[in-house]
Amino acid sequence: MGRCFRFGTIDGPQELYSFSSRSDRPKKPDRSTSGRLDPMYFMTKANLMEAVRGSSRSSPMNVFEFLRQGVALCEDWNDMRWMFVLDVPAGVSVEAWFGIVKFQPRRAARTYVEGQSLSGGWLQYIVEFNQQSLWLLRDPVRTGVC
Repeated sequence: MGRCFRFGTIDGPQELYSFSSRSDRPKKPDRSTSGRLDPMYFMTKANLMEAVRGSSRSSPMNVFEFLRQGVALCEDWNDMRWMFVLDVPAGVSVEAWFGIVKFQPRRAARTYVEGQSLSGGWLQYIVEFNQQSLWLLRDPVRTGVC
């Protein structure tokens, strides 16, 4: 995220979306993290729908490329094989860091032109799960990528 990020709450009802290379997110805690789980990065439903609409408007980019651009998600470390949904019901809140995603240079050269970059610009939430909030995370869904 850029320099302007804040700590706040995600108030339900709301669904947020995250993509990962692994189906075992968030990673199980180890002894050095005092029982805390890996944080996950989430985007809003509006951003997901923007990617679906944008990819359907006879654009050369597919939905996953639109998602990569909006959240500056480099394929070096995330091939988007799995989608997670954080389902926050009405009357429930989850603490999170949030802010606008900053520009990121693209590092993988296997499928893209060298020097191409990811624009960012979407709102993103970082949720650090604990045993109380983990029940809000649905089981992963395979996206069909790779």
